[in-house]
Amino acid sequence: MIIQAVGGGAGRAFRKPGLIAILWLTNVLFSLTIVAPFALILWQDFGHSVLGEKLGTVDFIWLGELLNRYRLTLPAAAGWLVASAVLYLLFGVFLNGGTVGRILDEAGRTSARTFFADCGRYFGRFFRLFLVSLVLDVLVIGGTLALLGALARPLTDQARTEWTVLVLSDLPVIVAVLLVTLVQLFFDYARILVVRRDEPRVLDALALAGRFLARRLFRAWFLYLLVAALFVAGTVVFLAGAGFVPRSGEVWIVAGLLWGQVYVAFRLWIKVVLFSAQAEYFRMNSY
Repeated sequence: MIIQAVGGGAGRAFRKPGLIAILWLTNVLFSLTIVAPFALILWQDFGHSVLGEKLGTVDFIWLGELLNRYRLTLPAAAGWLVASAVLYLLFGVFLNGGTVGRILDEAGRTSARTFFADCGRYFGRFFRLFLVSLVLDVLVIGGTLALLGALARPLTDQARTEWTVLVLSDLPVIVAVLLVTLVQLFFDYARILVVRRDEPRVLDALALAGRFLARRLFRAWFLYLLVAALFVAGTVVFLAGAGFVPRSGEVWIVAGLLWGQVYVAFRLWIKVVLFSAQAEYFRMNSY
C-alpha cells in the first residue's frame, strides 16, 4: 500500500506539470528579487574588469579584499539576508496552500489563477499550522539534543576509540532530525485535512490527523522517509553532476545556474510527490 501510494503520488505529480512550472517560476522570481541587489553591485564593480574572471574561482585573498571593501555595508547585507530568510518561510507557507489545493483538486485545471486563489484561501490556516509546528520543532530539537547529549556525555568520556565518540556525538542530531520528520508528518496530514474538508480550525485538523495516524503511524512515517530517501538520492546525483561544471569564467556561471535550476525543479517535484503520496495514502485509508 505504501509503494502504491508513492507511485500514485509520483503519477499525480507527472500529471500536473503546470503546478511544477508555476512553483518553479515563482521561486525563480523570488530568488531574483533577493539576489538582484548583490548581483548589481558585483556587476558594476567586476562585470567589465579582469577581476570578474575570479568570480568563478576560490581565491581567499580576493574574497578578503572584497569583504574589506564592503565592510561598511555588511550589517545592512546581513539584515537583508535575515529578512529574506523570514520572507522565504512565509513565501513557502503561502505556496503550500496552492500546492495542496491543486493536488487535491484532481478534476480541476491548474492555472496561475486557481493556484494563487488557493494560496490566498488557505494562507491563514497554513500560517497558524506553521507557527505551531515551529514551536514544536524547536522544543523537539532542543529537548532531544539536551537529553541525549546528557546521556551520551558519560559514554563519550569513557570511549576508547574515535569512532565511538563520533557516533555518540552525532546520534542526538540524527534522532532529533528523525523526530522532526515525525512532527512534520502530523502537520502534513493536517494540511491535507484543512483542504480536503475545508476545515477552518487548525487544532481540529491536527486532532483529526492524530486520529488518522494513531493506527498507521509507522506506515505513514515510512512513506515520508521513503520520499525523503528519493530526495537524498537526487541530491547526491546533483552534487556529483556539479563536479563536472567548469570552475571559472562565464561558462561556469551559466552552467552553474542551469544545473542549479534543474535541482530546484527536482526539489519542487519531490515536494509535490510527497503531498500527493500522502493525499493518496489518506484516500486509500479513509473508506
